Amino acid sequence: REDEILDDEWIQKSRKTGQERGTKTATSHLDHLNWEVLVVDEPVVNSFCLPGGKIVVFTGLLKHFRSDAEIATIIGHEVGHAVARHS
Repeated sequence: REDEILDDEWIQKSRKTGQERGTKTATSHLDHLNWEVLVVDEPVVNSFCLPGGKIVVFTGLLKHFRSDAEIATIIGHEVGHAVARHS
């Protein structure tokens, strides 16, 4: 509902209740990941993710996109794959 406001106290109580019940978050598979971005010096315009928080970006992609925002979008896209377990 539009008039419903979720305050921090309610959120903390909800999380505690879930933990007490043994409920895991949908992103628990991301806990303790050591994210790495590996840059491969190849003219390929591509990137991909690997299990364990590894993201591979080819230099061809870096030359194709020039702004920080464009590169951030690509890396964010790959992070999304890891979150969704699409590695």
